[in-house]
Amino acid sequence: MSRIKILFSILLVLSASLFADSDTPDYDPATQVLTMPAVTMYGEAAFTNVILDLDFDNQTFGIISLENEQRSPLELEALGGDRFRFAATAGQDYVVEIYNVPRSYESASGYECSGSWRTGLGLKVSDPLGSTVAEQCSPNGYGKVYTQVLVEAGLSGDFEIHVIANDGSDPAGYRIRVQPAHDDAGASWHPQSYEPNNRAVNAYGIDVGYENKLNSSLSERNSSFAAQYADRDWYQFTATVGTSYFVELFNVERGIGNESGYDCSGSWRTGLGLWILDPTLTEVVSRCDASGTGNVHNHVSFKAGVSGTFYVGVIPNSATTAGKYSVRVSADHENSAASWSDSSREPNNSVLMAYALQIGEGGAISSNLQELNTSYATNRPDYDWYRIDAAASTDYEIQLLNVAGTATNVSGYLCSGSWRTGLGLVVWGENQAFIAEQCDASGTGNIHNSLTFRSGLAGTYYIGVIPNAVEGYGSYRIQVLRR
Repeated sequence: MSRIKILFSILLVLSASLFADSDTPDYDPATQVLTMPAVTMYGEAAFTNVILDLDFDNQTFGIISLENEQRSPLELEALGGDRFRFAATAGQDYVVEIYNVPRSYESASGYECSGSWRTGLGLKVSDPLGSTVAEQCSPNGYGKVYTQVLVEAGLSGDFEIHVIANDGSDPAGYRIRVQPAHDDAGASWHPQSYEPNNRAVNAYGIDVGYENKLNSSLSERNSSFAAQYADRDWYQFTATVGTSYFVELFNVERGIGNESGYDCSGSWRTGLGLWILDPTLTEVVSRCDASGTGNVHNHVSFKAGVSGTFYVGVIPNSATTAGKYSVRVSADHENSAASWSDSSREPNNSVLMAYALQIGEGGAISSNLQELNTSYATNRPDYDWYRIDAAASTDYEIQLLNVAGTATNVSGYLCSGSWRTGLGLVVWGENQAFIAEQCDASGTGNIHNSLTFRSGLAGTYYIGVIPNAVEGYGSYRIQVLRR
């Protein structure tokens, strides 16, 4: 029996260790007390504030604290007969979800919910006057969510939820939650998975800036539960009219990059897609085929046509996709909110996020092209973009110095479309107009490559550091000199 207790405590540690670094377990050897923020079951926190007293000498443990995880962000009152009640406010939106539904309901068909032939568990919601205001009688959820329905409250008061099995049986074994819209003070999310965020109305907030990335995951579909589609995650941020934004998915688990399907766009695509919606939930831009460089799996950019809340959707192409990823939203380089890493100058994979260079030897900086991490789903090698403010009709020389790593001698077509070797340079003008390129390394001594060009009009010019092959990475210095 003592061995079972110790084994159980070890399993608890392993469960908690799946969380982010800031929420990892804390063990004090002096007191033999283990503190864990949460313990998971089926990928969700089942208990929070778990504190155990581990006595390894006697092979026993005691529970100091163990709190049940709240199942519904909004308080639900069980009325019996698979009916529930929650208090709503006029003008507010709510999403009702049933999840972790037993797989047996995938064959529970009948007319009970709508009067038409349907399968599974359905939902009906009525307002304080008893009128049905929302109904969903077929499964339409994502990830572990089986059925969901949006409730737009026209009245304040108690709304009633009825969970209905289409075959007329008594529903059992499911879980239910109600989440108010993201702008409601009562909205809450899981601290690691950011669930429930399967719809834009429940989007989790992300701040603009390189340093404000979120590490998240698309939850795996448990074979014990009925499911329709892969998990979808939505995030929201505040945009300013006229500002361009760059949204990136990066450090995406490798398996995701090989999964294909129709779920993102309705056409066959591969990888993890991105959608952007404006404050009216109208699509602004989407990209469902992964197209990133370096450890960036996919990205989109757009200019905000209005100020307000914009939405970022992380949409898998395959119905079985699950895995970890990171997401960030950056304002373009013209915005004061733009930010970069002091060492890697990332995110500078696009001209929108080009890092500023000062002209002259004193403006030289060190940087690196990141090596592709084999644990992540990647597409092309890292590209680095820089920018300078050039005077009109002036000659400038760009130099790549002290280049180290595989980028010095790999060959390929990526820089120019023709076979070239080394680390290439390209120059673009305003509106990404091509100016010049030098894709074959042409330098001498510690200068690996150099490119001289003459500016036309005064303004911003963009410099791309482009490896010729996927295997190209390494450190370098870059400087721009006036000639």
